[in-house]
Amino acid sequence: MLARSGISATIVESAEFPRFHIGESMTGALADWFRTMGLIDMLTKCDHTVKRGVHVYGPSGANDFWVPVMRREGDEHVQSHSWHVRRSQLDAGLLEAAVAAGATIQRAKAVGVCRSRRGDIAGVRVRDGLTGERELAADVVVDASGAATVLSTLGVASKKVRGGYDRQISIYAHMRGVRRDEGVQSEATLIFVRSRGHWGWMIPIGDEVTSVGMVVPASYYRSVGLSPKEFFEREINDVNPQLARRLVGAEAIEWARTASNYSYQVRRFTGRNFLCIGDAHRFVDPIFSFGLHLAVFEAKYASEHILRFFNEPSVRERDDPFAEFADVCDRAQGRVESMIDCFWANSLAFAFFVHHKYKRDMIDAFAGRLYGEQLSPGMRAIARAALLAS
Repeated sequence: MLARSGISATIVESAEFPRFHIGESMTGALADWFRTMGLIDMLTKCDHTVKRGVHVYGPSGANDFWVPVMRREGDEHVQSHSWHVRRSQLDAGLLEAAVAAGATIQRAKAVGVCRSRRGDIAGVRVRDGLTGERELAADVVVDASGAATVLSTLGVASKKVRGGYDRQISIYAHMRGVRRDEGVQSEATLIFVRSRGHWGWMIPIGDEVTSVGMVVPASYYRSVGLSPKEFFEREINDVNPQLARRLVGAEAIEWARTASNYSYQVRRFTGRNFLCIGDAHRFVDPIFSFGLHLAVFEAKYASEHILRFFNEPSVRERDDPFAEFADVCDRAQGRVESMIDCFWANSLAFAFFVHHKYKRDMIDAFAGRLYGEQLSPGMRAIARAALLAS
């Protein structure tokens, strides 16, 4: 987005692409963003399936609810779809699209920041295996490092503070032979709840391959003392009977990987010449698959505010030219957290809101329409229920 707008953009990236990554479920609003950006051809080259909605099964497979993917046409909802994608291919395609738009890539690792005479951020220090350490000058530094939270770790942004959710571990694999439902249910993100902080997922990412995983309390994972593969084989069928019945006869084609999940927040994540996006400043519970959505939409709003930084001298002279960007991010992330808090603390109220009282508002929320200044009645009810439960 920056390169298309004429900004000289450099990506510092140490990983080689394609590389494995989790987070394969796209929201409806994110699918619309890909359409607007003209990236559908790139996306459809990936292994993917259409996504028609999200189906959540409560403990023991009961008390389930369904949220369809729908787009807005004025005040009306119209049936639509997004996608499930293999992230290794999607991310490599996005990197290629950035280069095609004019961005450059530095194959290196960010190890520090450069500062101007008055102490402002003026670029980054990077290191690679060939030339050693060097400096890259920049008017604006964007931290998109995810859970590494580079600018927080370097003391530029504020320190990471723990959120309200205990440390968790994700264990996941790509499998073949998973049983899929009929009709639109075959094109859904499926979530299977066992208990608070203990749940599983099933995401079809091609005609034959399905992403299957579970999130468990880290203390439980450590107490068992098994390897990721052994733990996955032993535990995956005990998460929820609705998940277990779909795995009969399935086999892993890419074996279990793990990722440490715990909620955190970097409260001050913008400043005179820097900003953090996505997991680089906040992470909650990944149950509703908002991670990719938040990263992309924060990148969208970051690009708009960076353009303002360059085009409006009055903005550039502020102590924090990106304070409004931070407000936008906090508002959306806070709404996601309220949804998750309400779901875990008062699942019956949450299901009632989704199924009956605020069905349209919850369709919008699950689609990722979270950035408006005004809360919908449904999201106000969610926020109240979450607050009462706390």
